Amino acid sequence: MGGGIVTAPPLARDTGDTGRYYVHPLDDTVEPYISVTNVSDSVRDKHAMEGLIGWGVKVTAEFWRDNLPRAVAASMTEDALEEFVKESKDQRNHVSERASLLGSMIHARAEAHVLGTDVDLAAFARGHRLFTKDGDPDVAYVEDLYQDSEVEVASYLKWLADFGVDLTQHVEASECTVANNTHRYAGTLDLLIWLPIDPATNQYDPKRLHLWVIDVKSSRTQPRTRIYPGHVLQLAGLRGGEEVWLPNGVEKMPGPITGAAILNVRRQKYVVCQCGKQLAVGGAAASHARANDGNPGHDLDTDYRELYGFIPLSEYTGGDAQAAFVTAANTVRWLHSWVDRDIPKPLDIDAVKPPRLRVVPGGQRKGHRSALADRDPLAVTTDPSTDTPF
Repeated sequence: MGGGIVTAPPLARDTGDTGRYYVHPLDDTVEPYISVTNVSDSVRDKHAMEGLIGWGVKVTAEFWRDNLPRAVAASMTEDALEEFVKESKDQRNHVSERASLLGSMIHARAEAHVLGTDVDLAAFARGHRLFTKDGDPDVAYVEDLYQDSEVEVASYLKWLADFGVDLTQHVEASECTVANNTHRYAGTLDLLIWLPIDPATNQYDPKRLHLWVIDVKSSRTQPRTRIYPGHVLQLAGLRGGEEVWLPNGVEKMPGPITGAAILNVRRQKYVVCQCGKQLAVGGAAASHARANDGNPGHDLDTDYRELYGFIPLSEYTGGDAQAAFVTAANTVRWLHSWVDRDIPKPLDIDAVKPPRLRVVPGGQRKGHRSALADRDPLAVTTDPSTDTPF
């Protein structure tokens, strides 16, 4: 396979704990711009967090189920059991990393299709730090990712075909970095494309094309209808781009961008109907749905549609959302700057010593008496010149 498609943006830098930032292509003295995903990923609603917790529990439970004999054997000694528990906890990270790499491969293959090239597997491995024990690019692992992404890529291609996209005429940009100099952020959009869909009505309009920014999402656990507030903020940030950053130059942002949408590509080859049967999407499933037309539990439009979800969000990613994104960007940027600061030390002050009392003849003690000693602390006064204990 030839070509050189690598999904890691060339101007992006991973800063570790503070996520991804972008460097200016022409001036490396400019303070790096915070990435759009860096901001949007910081916005998690309750349902998203609960979903992550549930997913983590599921992954760990499945690992114990699939390795139950090992778990029983490990329980015989404390050290072995501790090691097995540690391994089970790590499964969440392994599965998450694999899913992230699979998503990158889907994006790489989608970009390669748009550009008419192929994915360079060795370059992909190097770009994502995938190496064998000998230090060579782990092409075998990347090849497995390539094959594993086949159904999602087919879902993406079906969307292109269904929407009548001509790659030579309708694609404005793919996997390009856009930046906003006013608010100092940058991000990589998946697709900037002209579609015969009116963003104001979301209706097919073959007489006029509109410029849409599309963000491609892939998941094997979420339905095609799933979106989160972070997705909306991400699109709002990308729509607000002022210029395109190339590795060796800057261009004006195409536009105006009037459309914005999430494209959820999906893998499912089967659907499970209410009766519990697993049916292939298409003929058999559609026939079964028609045969059960009187059953309100079956809906041909929602249960047996194409394996993608195109969710238009144009009206939700305009002025208000862009203002919210800028606010979030400023907040996240401040939080990141706080990470690099020295933590203030406690301020140690000697305790205030009470006035010394001296003993006088007759056993009486004499000392300083407060001017407020005889005053009722709860008494109300209207004299502004009078001292109060508060």
